[in-house]
Amino acid sequence: MREQTCERLKTLEQRLIELQNELAAGQKMQTELNAKRAQLQATTLRITGAIQVIEKVLQAEPGPAPAPGTSVTAPPPLPGNGVEQARPA
Repeated sequence: MREQTCERLKTLEQRLIELQNELAAGQKMQTELNAKRAQLQATTLRITGAIQVIEKVLQAEPGPAPAPGTSVTAPPPLPGNGVEQARPA
């Protein structure tokens, strides 16, 4: 009976060591993922800021003047390309 108790204790000690190792590995992975998440968040924030700056610059600057003889609006669709032109009523 004493041998059974000793074996059970050894088994429990081994399981305890396994669980402690799994916990340590999980905590390490969680720390690494948190660091990656923080880095990704910082990168996303920088990209968002850059987009906002470029959009403001584009809104503040007048667009390039069209070349002489060109139209600012798109030309009407050509007949036969599948796009029907509106006919006056």
